[in-house]
Amino acid sequence: MLQCEILLSVKSNISKKHKEFIMDKTPDLGDKVRAFTLKSLIFSFLAILFVSGMSAYHDIVMRGPLMVSNHLSIAGFLFLLFVGVLWNGVWAGIGAIVRKFKESKTGFFSNNKMALNRKEMCVVFAAAFVSSYPPASGLFRYFHRMILIPWREYPSRTSWKEFDIFNQYLNPELFPAPYPGTAGATETEAYQTVYANFFSGVSNGVNTVPLWDLPLTEWVGPLCFWGPLLIVMALAVVAMQFVVHRQWAYNEQLSYPIAQVMGSFCEVDPKRPGIPMIFKNRLFWWGCIPLFLLLLLQYLSMWYPQSFPALAEVLPNFRGWSLPFTSKIPILAKLGVWYLNWQTIFFSIVGVAYFVSSEVSLTLGFAPIILAIFTVSFYNITGQQLDGAWMNASRAGGYVGLSMILLYAGRFYYRAVFRRAFGFKKSTDASQGIGVDGDVSVAAARLLIIAFVSFITMLCIMGVSFIMALFFGLLLMIVFLVSSRIVCETGIPFIQTGWEPASVFVKLFGPAAVGPKSMAFLLWAGNGILCQDTREALMPYVATGLKVADDSGVKIKKIFWFMVVVVVIALVVAFASAHFSLYNYSGMNDGWASKYPPIMYFDATVKHLTDMKAAGVLEQSLNLNQWQRLGLIQPDSDALGFFIFGIVAVIITYCLRFRFTKFPIHPVLFVMWGTYPNNMTWCSFLIGWFIKMLVVRFGGGGVYQKFKPFFVGLIAAELMIVCLVILVDFINYFIFGVTSRVTFGVLPG
Repeated sequence: MLQCEILLSVKSNISKKHKEFIMDKTPDLGDKVRAFTLKSLIFSFLAILFVSGMSAYHDIVMRGPLMVSNHLSIAGFLFLLFVGVLWNGVWAGIGAIVRKFKESKTGFFSNNKMALNRKEMCVVFAAAFVSSYPPASGLFRYFHRMILIPWREYPSRTSWKEFDIFNQYLNPELFPAPYPGTAGATETEAYQTVYANFFSGVSNGVNTVPLWDLPLTEWVGPLCFWGPLLIVMALAVVAMQFVVHRQWAYNEQLSYPIAQVMGSFCEVDPKRPGIPMIFKNRLFWWGCIPLFLLLLLQYLSMWYPQSFPALAEVLPNFRGWSLPFTSKIPILAKLGVWYLNWQTIFFSIVGVAYFVSSEVSLTLGFAPIILAIFTVSFYNITGQQLDGAWMNASRAGGYVGLSMILLYAGRFYYRAVFRRAFGFKKSTDASQGIGVDGDVSVAAARLLIIAFVSFITMLCIMGVSFIMALFFGLLLMIVFLVSSRIVCETGIPFIQTGWEPASVFVKLFGPAAVGPKSMAFLLWAGNGILCQDTREALMPYVATGLKVADDSGVKIKKIFWFMVVVVVIALVVAFASAHFSLYNYSGMNDGWASKYPPIMYFDATVKHLTDMKAAGVLEQSLNLNQWQRLGLIQPDSDALGFFIFGIVAVIITYCLRFRFTKFPIHPVLFVMWGTYPNNMTWCSFLIGWFIKMLVVRFGGGGVYQKFKPFFVGLIAAELMIVCLVILVDFINYFIFGVTSRVTFGVLPG
């Protein structure tokens, strides 16, 4: 069975000429169809405004289901529906009417010239997906809050005052003026405008203060530091994905499940562009309509409970179940194994699992059970409960191990690319495929080098020692690289690392070796701003958009520079939207982002400073230079052990997969187990695995391919109901001036 699935996967990825998509495709027109036209550029700009701008506004103001909550971007999908169904549908209808009453079928209207063709749709899709990174958890859900809210907490935090962590260890220029660390600053009117107004909000109901009347000049100074840092980090991430694209997509033949699914909504008739062809497939509607109607019933019952029965009353346990594992097995309760007690069925995950290889779905399905067995075994052997920090170190090791495997597998290709990036060429470079799209791979490698060096330089300017900036930068790139690989290979739409770069290397080096100033900045900004939540990491969005565009025949070199421009514009738009929304409606209205991250990283800093002071190394660490400080390295032995365990476990599992084709465990186990996404979705992956196994075993490859639209319909049903809820939120707010009293979400995360 595994060999059959491998053949199916390779068949769907072997080349553009013979590639099979989710449905039967009409012939591609190749270079005759242009991708970057005035239409596609206009709609791409609108996609940036809608996704990056309106997502931040909606998520801050209305607090309903997030428009961007994972790598199946709701905002991106909603905009794609608008373009594909409304815009293309209107012009397709006009073309049909013209053809009916006019003999000539080659005119402007009859050929639907105003509708977007497949390549144009893919360009718009790429813009929408890349724009999904900055507005919410990817960046600007935390950016303002991490900079301003700590000052609100400072007066009540005696331990913070004891070490004077803001004045002693952070650069005052990183905060907007007036800097609250100076005497009397909190009593000024300027402080009220910049800080206190952020905490309370300045709007009067629907009457808001325009952006240009909000604090902007006060933010110019800190943005001279933060702006370049965020931009060069984003450029490095975009470039890194283009460097690895040929290796992943062509040399290793990854399946890109999310790109397969989302790409189907970009497929239009090449001769007469209209609505996406997936909407003409009956199996798609058989999967979409029944589930959509059931979810709609649940939504209506929340608005009108007296008129519509709840879904749980009509179909008990349809979307979830509860089994008291911890009460039946007391040791599980003692060890905190709560995630086996209940599950919610996410049909989008079931649908994605159909496109994922069986060993991946099986591994993710059994990961919590394997973790529970591991937890109990560890307790029985050592007498200790498995500490969360140890699991964080284990997952960090898994990420490092996986990145080592990726670099080793593509060593010949990457060596050829970077050799040419530095101006050296060899005749053997062509054998690595460099001649095919070498220009963009080499250009991306050069941009990666420049952006990464600039990123390290900005960290040093902002107060981090060079050595620690380099280590942090490398770990951060590993986070993005492996997150993207997980999405591209396994199709998991919702991932979180379960570890944070700064916290891990403080454990591995010891706080004295890292240094108080570097540690304070990296725990606060590195963990709290740059990679607080990878559910919306940039690199997987770039990977999906690039794969969809590449499959449609868009020139990779053009899409590379296009994405570079898009991500910079998206950062600016998302900042403006977040700035407007947070100052008008208060930055304190997020139950997680307003309450925990602005505090917990400074608490962690104080704890490390206290330990260093007790050990008598605080002053020594402050006075030594960065090279001398390395002599104070004192790793946490437990964290180091679990870190090494993660590396070794991933490498051994990969070796077993290379040696035994039927080996059922995928190394993703060691980077996903124990994370919130895996605990939320493991049962859905098991259901998807079981359905796919039955289809492949009893129907074969032909039936498997035929039923793909049905599972796309399952995914679309959940996406569409959330799109409907978001539209209702907007209509309700702009007509009645109040946020919706109903919060309804069906996607994980």
